[in-house]
Amino acid sequence: MTTTVIDVKTHRMITTLPIGNAFFLSSVFTPDGKFAYITNRGGSTVSVIDVKTHIVIATVQVGNNPTGVTFTLDGKFAYITNRGDTTVSVIGVKTHTVIATVQVGSFPSNLTFTPDGKFAYVANSGNPTVSVIDVKTHIVIATVEVGSSPLNIAFTSDGKFSYVTNNGGTTVSIIDVKTHTVIATVQVGIIPFLVAFTPDSKLAYVTNFGDTTVSVIDVKTHTVIVTVQVGTRPSGVSRLHARRKKRLCS
Repeated sequence: MTTTVIDVKTHRMITTLPIGNAFFLSSVFTPDGKFAYITNRGGSTVSVIDVKTHIVIATVQVGNNPTGVTFTLDGKFAYITNRGDTTVSVIGVKTHTVIATVQVGSFPSNLTFTPDGKFAYVANSGNPTVSVIDVKTHIVIATVEVGSSPLNIAFTSDGKFSYVTNNGGTTVSIIDVKTHTVIATVQVGIIPFLVAFTPDSKLAYVTNFGDTTVSVIDVKTHTVIVTVQVGTRPSGVSRLHARRKKRLCS
C-alpha cells in the first residue's frame, strides 16, 4: 500500500510512499508537525514518515490490526489501539519504539485523553467497558462498565465528565472522571455514534446513526431536552464558532 503527499499550495502530488502491506486506516501528525504516524490495518505495524523529507524512517511493530493513533498532549507518546487483540501500544515519539503494551478490553476502538492529559479513556467495542489508563505509568487504573459496544468518547471542557456512545444500543454512558464511575445512563436514539459539546459544555449533541435524529443532552441534568430530526444515518457532528454565535452541524 502507499500514501500520497500533496502540496497544499499547488494542490499537486509531491510523492507517493510505500508503507505497510495492509491498507492504512489512520494518518495522524505529531503535535509539532515533524512526523506522520500511519496505522497499517490488517497487519501489525505503524509507519513513521519524516514530514520534511517525505521518507519512511521507521516501521514500528505493534499489536494485531492497529487502527487509531492518538498523541499525548505533550507529544511525547503515541497511543495505538490494536483492534485485533486486547492491547494498546505506547510508542515513544523520540525513538519511534514501543515503550509499553497495555492490556485493555476486547476490540479497543477509540481512545481519547482527558483535557488535562493525565488519563486515556479507551472504548472497548467487544465488551461493555471503558479502560482508563494512567498516562504517567501506562497502566490501567480502572475498568468502567458501560453499555453495549462502546464506540466514541468525548469530555466536557472542564474535564469533569466523559460521554460514551454505546453503539450497540440506544444509550450514552456518563462517567465521572474524578471517580471513574458511571453516574448516569441516558436514553438517546438508535446506534448512537458521535458526541460533541457546545464550547461552554452546557449541551451535548449525539448523532444517532440508526435513525434520523440528533439527541441534545443537558449536561447539568444529564437528560435529553430535545430530539432533532435530521438526514439519514447521521454520523459526524462538529461545533462552529461564528462571531459570537455557537452552532452545531451534523
